[in-house]
Amino acid sequence: MFSFRFTIPEDDTFSDVTLSQCEQQLEQWQGSQESNKTRLALMRRQARYLMDAERHTLALNVLEEAIALQPNDPFTRAYYGLVFEKLGMVKRATTAYQRAIDDLDDPPHPLTAQLWYRHGITLRLQGKYPLALKSYRQALALCPLYAEAISGRGVVLALIGRHKAAQREVERAVAIAPDSPQVLNNGGIIFLTARRYQRALSYFNRALDLEPNSERALYNKALIFSRLGQDDDAIAYLNPLLDPSQPVPSKVTYAMAPVEPWKASAWTLHGFLYLKERQFQTTIHSCRHAQRIQPNLYLAALYKFTATIASGQIWSQLQRADGQQELGHDLWVIVNTLKYRLLGLAGLILLLVLGQGAIANILRQGLPIVLSIGILGLIGLDLWRHKSRLAFVGKIYFRSGLLTYPRAALTLITTLITFNYAYSYAPRFMRWGWANTIFGAPGNIIFQPINLIQELSFQYPDPRSLLEHLWATIYPIGLSVRLWGQGNVGILAPTPVLGFMGTSLFHIGHFHVTLGTILMAFFWLALILGVPFWANLEERIFRQGANSWNAIAIRSTQFGLVHLFAGIPILGGFVLIVPGFLFACRYKYVRDRHYRRHKNPQQADAAGVIASTADHAVYNAILITLAIGSMLFESMLS
Repeated sequence: MFSFRFTIPEDDTFSDVTLSQCEQQLEQWQGSQESNKTRLALMRRQARYLMDAERHTLALNVLEEAIALQPNDPFTRAYYGLVFEKLGMVKRATTAYQRAIDDLDDPPHPLTAQLWYRHGITLRLQGKYPLALKSYRQALALCPLYAEAISGRGVVLALIGRHKAAQREVERAVAIAPDSPQVLNNGGIIFLTARRYQRALSYFNRALDLEPNSERALYNKALIFSRLGQDDDAIAYLNPLLDPSQPVPSKVTYAMAPVEPWKASAWTLHGFLYLKERQFQTTIHSCRHAQRIQPNLYLAALYKFTATIASGQIWSQLQRADGQQELGHDLWVIVNTLKYRLLGLAGLILLLVLGQGAIANILRQGLPIVLSIGILGLIGLDLWRHKSRLAFVGKIYFRSGLLTYPRAALTLITTLITFNYAYSYAPRFMRWGWANTIFGAPGNIIFQPINLIQELSFQYPDPRSLLEHLWATIYPIGLSVRLWGQGNVGILAPTPVLGFMGTSLFHIGHFHVTLGTILMAFFWLALILGVPFWANLEERIFRQGANSWNAIAIRSTQFGLVHLFAGIPILGGFVLIVPGFLFACRYKYVRDRHYRRHKNPQQADAAGVIASTADHAVYNAILITLAIGSMLFESMLS
């Protein structure tokens, strides 16, 4: 970790005294007339030794004795705050630093700027960014070339989205102190926040050159590798940092020897990386470590709960009292973190289902537009993230073997026949999906932009008709803006461009090409490019490691039912178990054949995943092409 020392000239007398000498001298002074000033300086030296050895609880006890001896000593209060900061008790650290600043009668003292700097750090850790900036400003007013404070201010600026200003700050700080590990680590955090990962790596590497055992810089490098999708490299940095082989300590053990809070994030990241690899037991183990440090850590609870369900351990957990308590705590943390979002979602659904009047009508008509824009944005971002891996798309579509397309087509035909047959006999509730609430009919939400384009094209071929419809909806609540120089129109004035979607741009024989036609074609292309990446992700989640028929049955069921979150009818979730099973059979066949030939389980799993990804991606590509193609054909003939 990055070490920190307060500048207290009064303590220089004992700079060469060892920990054992401190303890012996203090024992000799018991009951003596030695001045409090000398005794306090030696006690602070003892506390510093204990902090360096990460014996924070003992350091806290020593400092509390010192405070009892002289309550208004600012130097002791400074180290008192530092111990609380290292223990993750940042509110108490902030209070201690503020008390030290108030008790320091000499503002120009070298300690004052350092206290404001630490004060700013603790406020940043609490998310109080404006107050943190004020504290850094106070530190820099006393010491304008305080590089650590400059870079610390840069971190806060990055966290509030002022990335350019933050980068200027860190460049200035590095120019002042190019050999400060803390400054370089802060620089890495600033560029990490801006998603400039290679630049961030260069800063962390420089910090590690100066301090090779810096745990925070090592964790930050692992975080970057995970963001870049280089999970193996991320794990390689985290494993020696965390030592996953160690058992999860008891709560009492952690209370006796607290760990810095950032390690909870490191353990959570470790659990997430293994969750992606479907190593659920490792995920549970890592997240338990994280929860020992921060019991109410949302992501640790979420990953552990997910791994518990995916591994099938939830049933054994429910049969034990301690298991029930652990699951209950995880659910409470998850729900408590999401409570306002869940309440907002529940309120929105109730308004959409039961609401009447102008506001409810605006929501019903506006929400599909908002969701469609959001879906398009997410697809675009995902394609941008994979822009350097587009060769993978060509490999899946064109180099997966001649039988891939007939297999995928046969799987699709089997699925559609099964769905149509089951649909005719299914009870009404099985035909319902959550998309009914928003869009009026169940269906995969990813197709919502196409449905919206088609609806707008047919219903409002003229832009004025769309505006008049919107105005008729909004008029009752008295909202108005100008309509092209005549009268009033509703607040959705930017929407008129959608009215052009049904306007014919040119003709190709009997076919009319509209803006909606072109947009649907581009959307088809985006989906076709994205499908191999999404299929590969699903295959790694639901197929990789399913090497027995029992595991295949469980994973195929999970695969089908998880699609209910996309808005398809309940019946559709059960029907999708069929293609899930067929993709799993393809995975198992290729995986087992590869293992018999090469006896390498990791390579066999990878080969099986690629084979099932090809079938899955081509299956989706055929389905998407048929769906969008039929819509295009219909719209171009109309």
